[in-house]
Amino acid sequence: MKTILKIALFIGVPIALLACLVDAFFYEPTALVVRKTTITSSKITEPITIVFATDLQTDNIGRYERRTLQKIKEQNADLILFGGDYVQTSRPEERQAVLLDWNQLFREVDLQAPLGIYAVQGNFDREQWQTMFEGTAVVPLEQTLTKSIGEIRITFLSEKDSGTVLPVPDEGRDDKFRVIVGHRPNYAMATQEAELLLAGHTHGGQVQIPLLGLPIVTASGSLPRRWATGMTPMANGATLIVSHGTGMERGIAPRVRFYCRPDFWVIRLIPGKK
Repeated sequence: MKTILKIALFIGVPIALLACLVDAFFYEPTALVVRKTTITSSKITEPITIVFATDLQTDNIGRYERRTLQKIKEQNADLILFGGDYVQTSRPEERQAVLLDWNQLFREVDLQAPLGIYAVQGNFDREQWQTMFEGTAVVPLEQTLTKSIGEIRITFLSEKDSGTVLPVPDEGRDDKFRVIVGHRPNYAMATQEAELLLAGHTHGGQVQIPLLGLPIVTASGSLPRRWATGMTPMANGATLIVSHGTGMERGIAPRVRFYCRPDFWVIRLIPGKK
C-alpha cells in the first residue's frame, strides 16, 4: 500500500504542478470573464447599464485585445468607464507604437454608449497617453472632475487622488446616485458619500490563494486584501468593485495569472428600494 501511495505521489505531484503552470501561463491570462451584478436604488427611475473595464495593460495589441473590446461592445452599455493603465512597455518608442495600435483598434471597434465613454488615468499612463483615444468616442480625463450624467453623478479621480485616503466631497450632488471611479482603490478606505466605488490597479493580485480567493500581493499598501478583488459591501451601504483588469503586469514581473482570471464588470442599476 505504501509503495502504491509513493508511486501515486511520484506521478501525481509533477502532473498537478504541470497543470497549474499551464493554467497560470497559458490559459488564465486570456480567459476573460464578464462579471455581472445588479444594484437597486430609489434614486434610479430607469435602468442604467454601466460597463467598467480597467488595466487593459499590454505591450502588444492582438486578438485578445480585440476580443476584449468586442466583448465590451456586446454589452450594449449606457455608460462605459475605463479605469486606467492601458500600456506598459520599457521603451518610449514601443509605448508610442502601442498607443497608436490601441487607437486604431478603438476606431475599428467603434465603441458607443448613449451616456458617454470616459477613461481615467492610471499609474502607467505617462505623457500623451490620451492619444490612444483620439478620434474615438472616449473622453480621457487626468484631473479630478465631477459631473452629472443622466440620473447619476460621477466623480472621476485623478491617479494621485485615487491613491489618497481622504473623503471626496460633492456639494452639487443633489441626492443623485453617485459613482466614484479611480484607478487605485485606496480612496475607498475613507468613508465616501457614494453608492458605487470603482477601481482597478491590483489586478486581483494576479495570483490568488485557491478556495480562499485572497490575493497574495495587492500592490495597494494597507488596503485590506479582501477589498483588492471583486465586490465588497462597505459599512455605509456603498458597494466597492475592484476589477482584476483585462491585462496583466509586464516588465520584470512574470506574465502569469492563477485562480484570478482577467475580467470587466457589467453593473445594472435598477429602480427600487435597496
